[in-house]
Amino acid sequence: MDHLKGIGVNNICIILLVFNCFFSNLGLYNYRTSPALFVSICLLILFILYNKKCFIIKELSTSMKIVIILMQIIGTSYAINGVIYKVPTYILLFILFSIILPIYFIEANMIKLNKVIDIYTKANIISFLIFTFAVFLFSPINQEQYAGIFNNPNLLGEYISVVIMSLIFQFEKIKNNKYKSGILILFGISVAFMIFSMSRTTLVSVVFIGIIYLIFNIRNKLNIKKKLLVFTLSILIMIPVTYGVLNIVTPLISDFTGINLSEKFYSEKDQNKNKNEGQLDDIINMTFDRYKKGIDDDRTFSSGRIEIWKEYFENLTFGGHDSSKLYIEYNGGIIQANAHNSFLQTAYQSGIMSGVSYLMIVLFLLIFGIKRFIKNADNNILFALMAMMSLFIYYCLSNILVPTISFSLLPMWIIIVPYIFNYRKSF
Repeated sequence: MDHLKGIGVNNICIILLVFNCFFSNLGLYNYRTSPALFVSICLLILFILYNKKCFIIKELSTSMKIVIILMQIIGTSYAINGVIYKVPTYILLFILFSIILPIYFIEANMIKLNKVIDIYTKANIISFLIFTFAVFLFSPINQEQYAGIFNNPNLLGEYISVVIMSLIFQFEKIKNNKYKSGILILFGISVAFMIFSMSRTTLVSVVFIGIIYLIFNIRNKLNIKKKLLVFTLSILIMIPVTYGVLNIVTPLISDFTGINLSEKFYSEKDQNKNKNEGQLDDIINMTFDRYKKGIDDDRTFSSGRIEIWKEYFENLTFGGHDSSKLYIEYNGGIIQANAHNSFLQTAYQSGIMSGVSYLMIVLFLLIFGIKRFIKNADNNILFALMAMMSLFIYYCLSNILVPTISFSLLPMWIIIVPYIFNYRKSF
């Protein structure tokens, strides 16, 4: 136990939360939500027990108390529907929203959250190193939208958004030029993966992250020209390098070892669809063609989201539903899909009041975060606002629901909520 204290139990809990999220999205739990959620709850309980001396309710701000009340509405709604529809994940969400996270927030108010941000971002960067090493060895580009070792290119894109935020935070924080150079290399690789994934939601997310970062530099009168130069060079150098490795070196290693992680998720037909045969300009053109989808052609710009949102909105009730997806009429056929909007999905599963409560929490976070950013644009607030803007994009256009095993949601619940709503100079 003394050895653990030396490392820092809080740090261990945060690192394990990050890797539980990472590996659960890679399929460690066979893509089941409840086991990964249960593990994350256990880790938060360990954090709570280690910091139980910090449990002082009177230290909560008024805004945090309001947030906890809204969380009780969400948690209770999930509990009721969990019992009615016998969905274990709903019951675990009740425990998380109504019990575990509120206690965590009370304790997090008394610890230095800047250390939590630091260890969280470092853990993300370490996971990205693992990811990059694995795909460079065993996951060549042999499908139109690259997913790496994930089962979905949009999931890769969401992960990359979080990685980019973490890299920017550490780039601003550290002073060692050698480490800064390493971060720039990883930044260029992460942008390459973003482009190869062809995820439009990720593009919007990263654009907003970039805007916040630009405002941060202007606000603090930092050397914008130098940063633009080094980040641009990183992108221009690492995109062709990354593509060259994935399209030339990786297939050789994969053929020699007999390991092709892309084959785990894609059929041979999909793998060879629009294969680029080593031409980087082909994949760049396909990426930008997908980004312009529906703007200058007859394809659907929303990829069916309008039809999906309409169907889910019409099925909202004050009660709730089980976790089954709805059937949607789209493009002359019938598809089964989730809501592709997390507010709608929450409202559909656990009731209108729950969905509205979630929306209010996120909007409050954005408003309070922007106010803090204007007042004091330090590195911690930079990270918080980048994460919030990215989260809001994914919340509106994607389906991220589980607080501790969704890439975009994890920083919101373990860092941003306690940081923004109980802000203290000591943080």
